[in-house]
Parts: sequence; structure tokens; C-alpha cells
Amino acid sequence: TVAFFDLDRLTLPLTVRNHRPGDRFSPLGLKGTQKVKKYFTNLKISAAQRQKCPLLLSKGRIVWIAGHRIDNSVKLGPGTRRVLMAELLLA
Repeated sequence: TVAFFDLDRLTLPLTVRNHRPGDRFSPLGLKGTQKVKKYFTNLKISAAQRQKCPLLLSKGRIVWIAGHRIDNSVKLGPGTRRVLMAELLLA
């Protein structure tokens, strides 16, 4: 439920929204992009749970499926100088 991002690769402000048909991201550790729906299907996440899972976006691009995986484009690396920590708190 906690994610760390290379702050210099993000564009602020960040926005949060639910999954929409056609959403794609580049999951950390995988090559290329993947549809968010397929990502959820592969993890056997129910449709009801998908609707409750927020997406964090930077300039309209998905950077974190909250509670799951970040996007490759914002991962920490040797050149990272500033880090942003985000935490998912469920009410």
C-alpha cells in the first residue's frame, strides 16, 4: 500500500481516478504496456474490487495502480535524486 516514485519524472499535480475502459500502463518489471483490465484479470481481481482500486496519474498517464504496481517510467534508479512516497489508506 506504499509506493516510491522518482519525483523528477512526475508532473504535478497528481490526480486520482477509477479505472476506465482502454487504460494502459507499463508495469514495473515487464516490457511494453498492458491494459489495466488485463492486469486485473491476470491477478484474478473481481470487477467489484476493480472499481474500488484508485489509479494515480501524472499528466494523464497512469503511474500507480494503488496497492498494486507502479509504472516503469517513474521507478527509482541510480540517478534518482528526489523521491515521492505515496500511501494508500483505506477508510
